[in-house]
Amino acid sequence: MEVKTFLWEHRKRLETRRFPPYAPELDPDEHVWTVLKHQRLANWCPKTEEEIRAGEERELRSMPARPELVASFIRHSELPLPALP
Repeated sequence: MEVKTFLWEHRKRLETRRFPPYAPELDPDEHVWTVLKHQRLANWCPKTEEEIRAGEERELRSMPARPELVASFIRHSELPLPALP
């Protein structure tokens, strides 16, 4: 419900689109998980589920500090969007 409220409140400056039910090539989140799995957390051997969650959360929280990385996820998706810097 919070997302719907946010979208409604900002409807004049946001454009939303629905994804097809299964289209990982369009979803920038897929690139996030690929980077985490194959780069940031590769060869990491957590012993507990809590360690896994903490490691994932740590890496995800560090991404906003790297806007070029976040923009690359959007650029490399096959979304029909205008070019990003």
